[in-house]
This record gives sequence, structure tokens and C-alpha cells, in this order.
Amino acid sequence: MDGRPDLYRFQTFASDAAVFVLDARSFRDEPIPALTGAPADPPRFLAEAFGPGAPCSADRSWSG
Repeated sequence: MDGRPDLYRFQTFASDAAVFVLDARSFRDEPIPALTGAPADPPRFLAEAFGPGAPCSADRSWSG
């Protein structure tokens, strides 16, 4: 390995088939803190998970 992350893994089957598995884990954002059970926590979690700037929001995922 040359220090770069592996973006995929593959397994060959004889000379006529192969399975490629993409691995994007190393490019994920920091995880959102888990729910704590406090009454005000679900709105905070939903806003961080699905609001503007969320790790997997469509705007960030599809913008070029």
C-alpha cells in the first residue's frame, strides 16, 4: 500500500467473474452525537442528521 486509502476491494472467480465492493468509509464526516434521552435531544438529532449541511444531504452529495 502506498499510503492512500483503498477505495474498493475485489474478489475474482476463475477468469470470467469478479465482485467489486466500494469502500467509502474513510471519507465520511464525523458521526453525529447519539441521542441522550433528554426531551430536547430528538429535534437536535434530526436537525443535525437531515438539516442543511448534514453529512449525507442531497445538496452536498450531488453538487459537482
